[in-house]
Amino acid sequence: MEAGRIASMQKIYSLNLAKNQIGDSGSEHIEHMENIETLDLSENQITNARLRHFRFMKKMKKLNLGKNQIGKEGEAHISGL
Repeated sequence: MEAGRIASMQKIYSLNLAKNQIGDSGSEHIEHMENIETLDLSENQITNARLRHFRFMKKMKKLNLGKNQIGKEGEAHISGL
C-alpha cells in the first residue's frame, strides 16, 4: 500500500509500522493522521528532523520510536505529546 493512501485513512486509531525501513520522507504521510492514538514506528530510520511534525498529533497517547536515529533534539520536539 502506498504511503499516501495510509494518510487518507482518518478512522485509524492504532498503527504498527515497526521494522518497515521508514525514513523521514516516508513518515511525512503519517503526521497528517490526526486521529492516531497509538503509533509504533520502532526499528525504522526516522531522525530528529522529522519529529517536530509529530507534535501536531494531539490525540497521541502512545508513541514507540525505539531503535531509530533520535537524540536529545528529537526528544524535545515530541516532549509535549
